[in-house]
This record gives sequence, C-alpha cells and structure tokens, in this order.
Amino acid sequence: MGSTRKPWMFGAVGTGLCLAAALLVASTLTAPAARAEWAIDAYLGAPFPDSQDLGGGNHSEIDGNVTGGGRVGYFVSLLRHFDVGAFIDVSGVFQDIPHFIRTGTIPGTSTTITFDAGDIDFNFIPITPLILARVPFGHTNEFTHGRYQFYGGAGPSLVWSEVNGGIIDDQSLDLGADVRAGFNFLIFPSWGVFTEYRFTYFEPDFNDDTTVSASGNAARVEFKADVDSQTHYIMFGTGLRF
Repeated sequence: MGSTRKPWMFGAVGTGLCLAAALLVASTLTAPAARAEWAIDAYLGAPFPDSQDLGGGNHSEIDGNVTGGGRVGYFVSLLRHFDVGAFIDVSGVFQDIPHFIRTGTIPGTSTTITFDAGDIDFNFIPITPLILARVPFGHTNEFTHGRYQFYGGAGPSLVWSEVNGGIIDDQSLDLGADVRAGFNFLIFPSWGVFTEYRFTYFEPDFNDDTTVSASGNAARVEFKADVDSQTHYIMFGTGLRF
C-alpha cells in the first residue's frame, strides 16, 4: 500500500493562518502600545511517533528520542482575555527506525528485492511560521498580560529530513503542518515556564541506490521510501516576555 496523502490538512492550516494574520494586522492599527508584547521561548520534549507508512506496503514502528527548539514572536492584545501572536519556530527532532524495511528494484529489470536495512536514524528540522491565539487570566497591575496563559495555534512548516544508517543515506525537503496547544505560567512578569502539546505532519520521499547481496549474488538496487511522518510531542519550556 502506498502513502496516504492529506492535502486537506495543508489547505485548512493555510486558510486559518490567513484569517489569523488578517486579524493580527488589523489589531496592530488599533491596539494600545502597552498591550503589545515580545516573546522568546525555548523548549525540550519527547516525541511520540505514530507507526509509519514507508510506502511499497512497508510499515514500521518508530522510536522517538528527543526534540528541542525555540521561537521568537510578538503578541498583540485584541481584548482583555484574547491575544494573537505571530512567531517563527525552529526545532530539531531525533528519532530511530529499528527495522527499516525497503523494497527495491534492480535497474533494467522487473526484479524486486525486500531488504531490512537494520536500525537507522530518522531526523528532521521543521521551520514554522506560527500564528498563536492566547487566552490570559490573572491580570494585575504587575501582570498586565495575565499570569496564567492558555494558548494554541498552527502553521505550515518547511521540513528538512534525513535517513541514515546501514545502507540508507538520503535527505528530503518538504512542506508540512505544525499544531500547538499549551499553558504558560508567569513566575515573574518577564519570565515564565510552560508545558505544550505539539503535532507535526509531513511526507518526505527518500531514494537511495546501493549494492546488496541476495542468494549469494550482489545487485545494484534502487530503494524508495514515501514516508507519512506523524508525530505527537509533550514539551516543557521557559520564556521571556518584554
């Protein structure tokens, strides 16, 4: 079975981003300067990948190792309990595929070979423009933007990814989707800590030519993998507000 593509996901994210961006631009023309706020965040967390469709009828369990990243952006208050922000987020995600099963074709023939490439690394770096909506509570003279802040948002990603290990070594550059939801607690007006749920989706295509041995004979085989990468995350971080 081939990869299952989800173009509707990118269309929905794009439409939501356009609407949110329009609100953000409009708000900057009317919101008081004191109600605007810069934000810088850094985070670490654990990825929990779904079982992956590798294309060609091959599936694999993927082990998540660690993710880390950061973002910088700007919030504007539309109402007392509703803010909208635009951010740039960059992160690294490091995962393992314990048994990377590939089906390849010997060039110039119709002969196919299924091969276990063994344990490989599957790593990727999403770069995401995010639109975040924030619902703050606990406003005081000291915490003018609220001390307790629930937030969520999404954005399209440009994702560089790689597989390497054993006989496989290739990279891919693709579009993806990134969804966030979290809670930020301000310890001081300019500094807080947060916990966050994240979901990423993208569809890298990997290709590699290599020599493998089958029945005592060496053959040059073209391997292809059309991966549907779906990963959930639990993350913890800290950030500055000014």
